[in-house]
Amino acid sequence: MSVLITQDMYGIKKLINKISSPNIVYNYKTDNFSVAIPLIFLAIGTENNEIVDTVLSLPDINLSVIAKLPMNDSDGRTVLTNVSPLAYAIYINNLYAAEKLIKLGVDVNQKMPTKLTAAFFVR
Repeated sequence: MSVLITQDMYGIKKLINKISSPNIVYNYKTDNFSVAIPLIFLAIGTENNEIVDTVLSLPDINLSVIAKLPMNDSDGRTVLTNVSPLAYAIYINNLYAAEKLIKLGVDVNQKMPTKLTAAFFVR
């Protein structure tokens, strides 16, 4: 996944051509937790518009997938939270990705397992 971290577009396109599904998940581990993160969240997290466009344009990409991601709670502690791609884009203030998801038809009223919508993450 280093190509996403370094935002190497050539490497990202090469990776995308090799994967069997655009909804593949990547395992992310720290000392405190281990999570499986779908590609769409990794792309949104780069805050690189070209990467976001590339991943969101993949056929069969699941724009409404729910993933458990490490996020900071109101006390600044890292917790694992179930979020949608739109909620994550809003949480990290990636307005480009949020607008792109909405233009692609993501349901802005989609409820996550916590019964919250993406609007909860607006600051």
